[in-house]
Amino acid sequence: MEEQFLFSVSVNAAWMFDRAYIIHADAPMGCENDNGAHADYRVCLEEYPKSSFWVYALGQGKENDNFKDDQAQVSGATGFRQFNTPRSELYNLTMKDVVRSSLFADRHDLYNAITGLNIDAMTNAFKKEGVKFPSDGKKDGVFFPGDVVDDKQDPAVIQKLGKVPGTFTIPVCRNPRGESRSSVWEDKSRNYPCMCGEFGWDDGRWNIKIDKTKRFFQLTGFMFSEDVEDFCSDHNDCEGENSIDWHKDFEAMRKPGDPKIPKKLKHPFKKCTKHNKVDHFGKPEKDQQWGGS
Repeated sequence: MEEQFLFSVSVNAAWMFDRAYIIHADAPMGCENDNGAHADYRVCLEEYPKSSFWVYALGQGKENDNFKDDQAQVSGATGFRQFNTPRSELYNLTMKDVVRSSLFADRHDLYNAITGLNIDAMTNAFKKEGVKFPSDGKKDGVFFPGDVVDDKQDPAVIQKLGKVPGTFTIPVCRNPRGESRSSVWEDKSRNYPCMCGEFGWDDGRWNIKIDKTKRFFQLTGFMFSEDVEDFCSDHNDCEGENSIDWHKDFEAMRKPGDPKIPKKLKHPFKKCTKHNKVDHFGKPEKDQQWGGS
């Protein structure tokens, strides 16, 4: 169990460097029938039959490429295909466990709780999920989420939390219409996660009170990315709400050694009028192995 925990935390750290993220879209006809992008990047959860989850990454390789006007291509997280089926060398973890863990972290804002061993925050989150504690959740002075997910719990609770709740903390962008679904390793049919919240990109429902993009940009590191601002503005045709300035907020979130906040990344996007239909999947075969291409 300890090895499973440490393995999950390590892979999560690698995927955070990849700038991995999850798009949570509505799937009215059922997740398996949501063909808005290549199915290899889609994760379906039985407890969310009308939702689909898409796991992508936006690498940092093209950041700061002076005198070039291009942005990173969307890809999969490094080695994600290894998690498509249970494998003993991966402690039988699957992408469903990755997404369930990340949703748990998102619901309770546990992004730093695991690495910081914030036992109180984790315990409170588990209690809110309906986990019953026979003890205080500690094992030899160290907290392991797997200690509380066992066959003594309600099966529905176990399923919803997955095998390693809270160890994977891939940031989640709520995107009901799925405009952020994208091709991979290709410029054509590419979309970025420009807006997050309970609204469509261009349905008139946006307002700053329900906008979740700022937190998502902080967690992914996109707040340091000029690529994201450039692509959303110039390719997804996003319009900023100029009366709101996020630049100072992002500056306050910076830690020592962090990159500077791009000057242009100042305003929340209130509308994006160009969602590129994913009628070209790109080159998903480039995500076959650890390390991609």
